[in-house]
Amino acid sequence: MVRPACLSIIQFPLQILLNAHPEWSSQAVVVVSEDTPLGVILETNRAAREAGAQRGMRYSVALTVCPALQAGVVGGDVLQQQIDGCITVLYHYTPHVEECSFDPGTFWLDASGLGALYHSPAQWVAAVRRAMQKIGFFCRICVGFSRFGSYAGAKSATRLFRSSAQERRWAQSAPLTLLPLPPRVEQRLAQLGIATVGDFCALPRDGIRNRFGIEADTVYRFAVEDDTVPLQGDVPAAELAGSTRPVTPVRDRAQLLAEIEALLLDLLSQTIVAGLYLQQLTIELSFEDHAPQYEVLRPATAERDAAVWLRLLRLRMEDLNVPSGVSQIALQGRTVNSAAAAQTDLFSSKVKRDPAAAARVFAHLRARFGNGVVCRVALQQQHRPDRQFVLLPLDRPALPAAAAVSSAFDGKRHCRLVRRIYDSAIELKSRSRLRPAAGPFVVAGRWWEQESERHYYYAYCGRRIVWLYYDSGTRRWMQQGTVE
Repeated sequence: MVRPACLSIIQFPLQILLNAHPEWSSQAVVVVSEDTPLGVILETNRAAREAGAQRGMRYSVALTVCPALQAGVVGGDVLQQQIDGCITVLYHYTPHVEECSFDPGTFWLDASGLGALYHSPAQWVAAVRRAMQKIGFFCRICVGFSRFGSYAGAKSATRLFRSSAQERRWAQSAPLTLLPLPPRVEQRLAQLGIATVGDFCALPRDGIRNRFGIEADTVYRFAVEDDTVPLQGDVPAAELAGSTRPVTPVRDRAQLLAEIEALLLDLLSQTIVAGLYLQQLTIELSFEDHAPQYEVLRPATAERDAAVWLRLLRLRMEDLNVPSGVSQIALQGRTVNSAAAAQTDLFSSKVKRDPAAAARVFAHLRARFGNGVVCRVALQQQHRPDRQFVLLPLDRPALPAAAAVSSAFDGKRHCRLVRRIYDSAIELKSRSRLRPAAGPFVVAGRWWEQESERHYYYAYCGRRIVWLYYDSGTRRWMQQGTVE
């Protein structure tokens, strides 16, 4: 039986910041979201809390109560670099390591099968903690029976649960502050009298995302839908790098492409020699008089085929903005030990659509127009039409399920109208040419934020049907879209 253990680095971003600035160890220190007066405080040490700085407070406000406050930003690149270093160390003590997707600095470890090396789980926990302290991080470890149970235990203290019932009781009674919720969500839940994890899990599932946001919904689903999926740890990814400094700054796009291609082919040759596959490529361009520019390429699957990478590179270079001469080019490749091999079916499938081909097309689209261009629509339970869907990133395509077709047919041709919604509503300057068709349909949502009502109408504009609304708060008429 796999015993999942959870390792939680205490205030991970704050420890990274203090490791980078050891001279701040005795001062009030906070981690902020951005290096501006309006930056939000994300983490605080004890001295900062005693001085009055709190999570969720603006940096400028915190300076008024603690003028000697030290602050810094821990960027995503720095965070990921430290996470990769931790994973490399942890693989010396467990065969599987899985990173927590929503709480940086938290990892699940496989604590089973180590009896031949350690006399007890407590001895193994002590060895792992000593190894983490050597690289500058203090952590807590909990050996439990489920992902969420061990997670909740590791957030408060190093412990070993003796039974799943004990783990379940502890998790339900644990304080809500152990969960990685945004400060504003914590404040709103406290106003509702929700103080424990059990109280949070008892809330209606459908209202979490609408009222508290996507981050809170992710944590809620993890707590409620805790499953027994095995740890998904992979062999740690290796990184390859290469750089070049042209004799003279490169201003011609064709010459720049040739320089990058030469570096890329060198990286690919290294992957072949090492038996690796290139999963992601980061291109750093240093300009003469501008800030560095970064471009990230990701294929459909990990590849070491030069033709695939060169095509993605050329697509990205078509619209690359080169404001001045490029003085240095650096490439960093993230690799894995094996490519994702497609499963060989025992029987031939009759499905004519090829998901692998669709994934390759999506990779080309991301290379051509940017990594955020390929999305999927997810429906939301909202009152306002413009909030009834969100766009989420789509990494791999999935074949759609066959929809049920009504058998009723009376021999007549049926026409279905479709509403086209604009990205942002357009203000109507005049309604003189509009003829009423239907409405009003009154919509009022998010009453807790005192949002104004909207009165939706359909109207004829010549031969077209427009979809509009009147906002009672701004007292303006806006066009939401059209009907076709």
